[in-house]
Amino acid sequence: MTTLPGGSLLNQRLATASLLVAILLASLFLPWGGLFPVLIMFMLGVSAWEWGTLAKLEADSRRIAYVIGILALFLIALWFYDQITGFALRIATLVFWFWILLIPILVRYPETQPLFQNRGVIAFLGGIILLSTACGLLWLKAQEHGAWLVLCLIAIVSIADSGAYFTGIRWGKNKLAPQISPGKTLEGLYGGLLANFTFAITLLFGLNMDPQHSFVIVFVILLTSLVSVEGDLLESAIKRAQGVKDSGTFLPGHGGVLDRIDGVCAATPCFIFCVLFFSLG
Repeated sequence: MTTLPGGSLLNQRLATASLLVAILLASLFLPWGGLFPVLIMFMLGVSAWEWGTLAKLEADSRRIAYVIGILALFLIALWFYDQITGFALRIATLVFWFWILLIPILVRYPETQPLFQNRGVIAFLGGIILLSTACGLLWLKAQEHGAWLVLCLIAIVSIADSGAYFTGIRWGKNKLAPQISPGKTLEGLYGGLLANFTFAITLLFGLNMDPQHSFVIVFVILLTSLVSVEGDLLESAIKRAQGVKDSGTFLPGHGGVLDRIDGVCAATPCFIFCVLFFSLG
């Protein structure tokens, strides 16, 4: 019988995850309208600092400047939110296609490793990815039933990650991307998709939706689940290319904030694209 490695580490991960879920639920559903943007801004700042590590901005002054620049752009986006909503959504759509086009680049790793060694390219990608994620989450929250849309997105990514983790430990044999992340397996990928398929079916029974919408919901959840894996692979590819072991240690048992939201970064533009294309909400 297969046992889970690192029981104390697993307990630490569960404790941290429980705290994060409580904070997320409070920001989404408590009647304090400004709590969610504050949470997003805080996570954006920490993530930008950690992304500076990935880009090897070793001097604190450079990393601080990088964080300030990203936060300043985010505040500008908030200030002009009503005027640039359409523009922000077009950016989110472009970023979705970026993640799709990233697939062959990741597949060809390590041939494409020099791309991930360019500090300027990595810093620029970090700004685009982190800002599009933050703005995308705010846009989702502002929609009708927005809190549930955000919660659904986070649930899809978390279920994909957990399903892949436990399935990979129990049955993982065939490597998904050995040159990038040796620990990931095809069995883990299938386990995450199966877990999200189960989530989709459970959601459909709870919402009592008609067959036509049921197919769309299952498709969106599985596509978002699949795309979320790219976020983890991208971060792993950058770490390997830059010779960086960890992006941070902010979250006990999980590492850095980026290690928790890399999947969300990839999944958010995909989810928004689907919400718009299929008029979900």
